[in-house]
Amino acid sequence: MSRLVIRQRADRDIDEQLVYLARQSPVVAERFLDSVDRTFQILASSPERGFAWSPDGIRVWPVREFQNWLIFYRPLEDGIEIIRLLHGARDVARQLEEEI
Repeated sequence: MSRLVIRQRADRDIDEQLVYLARQSPVVAERFLDSVDRTFQILASSPERGFAWSPDGIRVWPVREFQNWLIFYRPLEDGIEIIRLLHGARDVARQLEEEI
């Protein structure tokens, strides 16, 4: 099984979105979390699948079924490191600057 490392800030990104969605629809919040988990597993098993985002190895891939949400990650020798999970409408470049 491939290793999956989730940075603390990425974990907060997920929690914040879950709280927001759960206020509107617990069913959608659960579906979002399932989609995030499935996408993480897909990326961990084939890290090169995502698109190159930066010269330092960060890649990006959308969350299944929630295409506006983007996973920013770095491939590892045995999996991936999740850096952030951001909505595509945000200033993702500025948000990622803080993490790099």
